[in-house]
Amino acid sequence: MMRVRENFEPLANVHSSLLVTESVQPAPPAAASSQVVVDAEGNGTITVEVPNVDHSEVQRKMDSDDGPAKIDIARPIKLLKTPRELKLKICIILLFFLIIAATTCILVLYVEEPLHYKRGSAALYTGSREFVVHVSGANITRGLIGRNLPDMLPFSCDPFDTKNLCLEYMDIARLLIHWEEYTEMDCYTLSWEAFSHDLVHRDCYTLENIHWYGGGVAANQQWPLEKMNQSREPFISGDETSSFGPIVERYWLSSHGVGIRVSNESPLFISVNEESQQLCFESTYIDSPFPNPEKKQPKLEYTLCAAPNMRLVHEKMLDKFGKKVKTVPTEVLEQGPMWSTPNCFTGDSFNGATIVKFVNDLHKSHLAASSLEIECGYARTDGDLEFDEDRFSNISDSIATIQELGYQVALRVNPFMNIDSKAFHEALLKGFLVEDPRAEVPGLIQWKRGVAGLLDTTNHNATSWFLQRLQGLQDTTGINFFTFNNGEVSYLPVEFKTAEVLTNPCTYTQRYVELANQTQGPFFMRSVFQSQDIPVIVFTIPKAPIWGYENGLKTLIPTALTLGILGYPFIMPDLAVTGQHYNSACTESCLPDKEFLIRWLGMMAFFPAMRINVPIWEYDPGTQRIAHSLILFHQKTISHLVVSVAMETKNTGAPIIRPLWWIAPSDEIAQSIDSEFLIGNDMLVAPVLDQGETRRQVYLPEGKWKDQLHPGPSIEGGAWVEVEAMLEQVPYFTKEKE
Repeated sequence: MMRVRENFEPLANVHSSLLVTESVQPAPPAAASSQVVVDAEGNGTITVEVPNVDHSEVQRKMDSDDGPAKIDIARPIKLLKTPRELKLKICIILLFFLIIAATTCILVLYVEEPLHYKRGSAALYTGSREFVVHVSGANITRGLIGRNLPDMLPFSCDPFDTKNLCLEYMDIARLLIHWEEYTEMDCYTLSWEAFSHDLVHRDCYTLENIHWYGGGVAANQQWPLEKMNQSREPFISGDETSSFGPIVERYWLSSHGVGIRVSNESPLFISVNEESQQLCFESTYIDSPFPNPEKKQPKLEYTLCAAPNMRLVHEKMLDKFGKKVKTVPTEVLEQGPMWSTPNCFTGDSFNGATIVKFVNDLHKSHLAASSLEIECGYARTDGDLEFDEDRFSNISDSIATIQELGYQVALRVNPFMNIDSKAFHEALLKGFLVEDPRAEVPGLIQWKRGVAGLLDTTNHNATSWFLQRLQGLQDTTGINFFTFNNGEVSYLPVEFKTAEVLTNPCTYTQRYVELANQTQGPFFMRSVFQSQDIPVIVFTIPKAPIWGYENGLKTLIPTALTLGILGYPFIMPDLAVTGQHYNSACTESCLPDKEFLIRWLGMMAFFPAMRINVPIWEYDPGTQRIAHSLILFHQKTISHLVVSVAMETKNTGAPIIRPLWWIAPSDEIAQSIDSEFLIGNDMLVAPVLDQGETRRQVYLPEGKWKDQLHPGPSIEGGAWVEVEAMLEQVPYFTKEKE
C-alpha cells in the first residue's frame, strides 16, 4: 500500500472537480483509508493509503471485447477543436494556392522593361533598336533603325546629356540623337555615321495602321503612299518612266502627326512596301548616283518631328525648316488657259503656216485662251535656240500675227544640246557642259531625240551664256516668255562633274529653276527641287488619256495633293496627246475620247492653271459647248478663289489644292480620300473619275455643306452622300461659315 500526502489550501478556497468513471464491478479491492489533519491556521494535510492493484488484470479486462464500457471525458473538447482545425487547414490550403497563382501571374505578366534610353518623348530600345515616339502618352510612330547592324549592344559616347544621346557600335557605326523642343512640337535629329564604306545605313518606319504622304511625284502616283509598292531606288528625279518622277523632295508626313526631313548630305535610297509595310531610308555610295569625290563615309541624317496632328506638324516644320513662296503669279492665275501645239510635230509637217492655222482655228472656236506654247520641233537641231529657217522663214511675222489676235507666245526650251548642234560645239569650247570626270570630256547622254551634252546649270558663266541666247531669241522673234522642260537628275551622266561640287545631284535641278527665274515674264517648269520660294508654275507629268491609275485620270488628284504638301501650289495639269491628228491618214481615234476629254476639262477647271493641247474644235458642237462653259467657269469663278487662297499660301505656306484632312486632321476617312480635294478650306470638289458613270459617292468632312449642283438644305458633314453629275457637271460643295 502507498501513502500519499498532499498539502492543501484553506477549505474555503478549494474548488474540486470529479472525474467519474463507470466500470464493471471488479473484485473488491482492499479498503483504502485516509486521514485529514488541520492546524490552527486552517492549513492541513491529507494522508491517503492506496492499496496495491493488479494492473495486468485491469488491462486484460480493458482489452477484452466484453470489457467495461468507457466514457471519454475529453470528447467534448475534441468535438470543439475539430471545426477550428478544419477551418485552419482550409485557410492554409487557400493561402497556398493564392501564393501559387500570384507567383504564376508575376512570372507570366511581368516583363522587365528592355534596356532603353529616353530623350524627350522618344525612346530607343538598344536590344531591338526600336525607336518609338510618343505624343500625349500615345505611341504615334515606330521605327526600326540600324537594320543592317549586327546584333550587339552599343556603348555610350560624347555628347551624352539630357538633349543628346550618343551610342557607338564597336568599329562599325555611331548614332547621335539630338532632341529639340519647340512650341507644340518636338524634333529629333538622328545621325548615323559609318566607320567603313561597306556599311549601308537602313532605318525603316512602319506603314501599318498609319498613312504617309510626300516624297516624290511619280507617273502612277498614289495617295496615301502605302498604296504604292516601290523597290529600293536612289531618291533622285527622273522622267515619267522613273520611280519617283521629275519632282522629289526629302520630306514625308504621316497621319499620326510625324514629319521626316532627310538631309542633303545623305546619299539617299528609298523603298516603300518592299519589306512588309515599311517606308525605308538607306544611305550608301555603293552603286550610287551620288557624287563622292572626297571619298567620305556614308551618312544617314534626318530630322523627325512630332506634334498632336499632321496639319500642325506640317505647319510647324514648314515654319522651321521650309520655304514659302515670295510672290504670287497673279497674272497667270487670272488669265485664260494656255494652249499648246500638240506634242510633237516632226519634219516638214510642222512649220509657220501650221502654227498660224492652229491659232486661227482656236480663235474661230471662241474658246478662251491667254497664250500659245510652241512645245517642240521648231529648231533644226535640238539645242540650237533658233527656228529652222527652212520651215519658219517668217517666224517673227507669224508670232506678230498670233499676238494681234490677243495671245502671248511661249517657247519651250531644255538644257540638252545635241552633239550635231552649233550650241554644243560652242559650249564645249567654253567649258559650259557637264563633264565626265574620268577623261575631262563632255558627259554625253542619250535622250529621246538623240545624243547630247548637258548645260552645266551650276556654272555661272554657262547660265549667263544660256540666258543671253534666250534674250537674243526673244529680241529676234518677239517670243513673250519661255517654258522649261526636263532638268531631271536621271539625265545626268552616270559619273559627272559640275562647276559646283554637288553633294546631292538634285541641286542641278535647283540651279536650273534659278536660271529660269531670271527670264522675263512668267515661267513654267517640269522638274523642280527645293524651289518653294520661287513662284513657278509646275507642269504635271503628261497624263495618258485613260481612266485608271496607270498614269491616267485617277492619278491627277494624288499628284496635285502631293505637290501641295511638297510646297508647290501652282499646278498646271498636262495631257499626253500626239500631233498625229494633223496627219491626213489619222482619224478621230487620234483624239482623246469625248467622255474622257470632258471629265478631264471638268477637273482641270478647278485647278490653279489650265493647259490645253487638244484641238477641241475638231469635236462635235455639243462637246465644244461644254468645253467652253467649263473654261468660262474657271475664269469667272475658280480663278478668283485661287488667287485669294494663293495670298494665304504666301503667308502660311498652305497648299491651294488641299487634302480633305486639312480641315479634319483626325478624320480617318478623310486621311485616305484620293478622289476629292479642297480649294482653300471652304470648297470641296469631287469629280467623276469612272467611265460611263453619272453618279458618285462623296465624303464630306465635319461641318455643314451646300451642294452647288443641287440646291437644297445644308448637309451635315462627317458622312457619305450620293450625288448625280451629268457629263457636263462636276460635283462641288461649299462649306457654311460657323
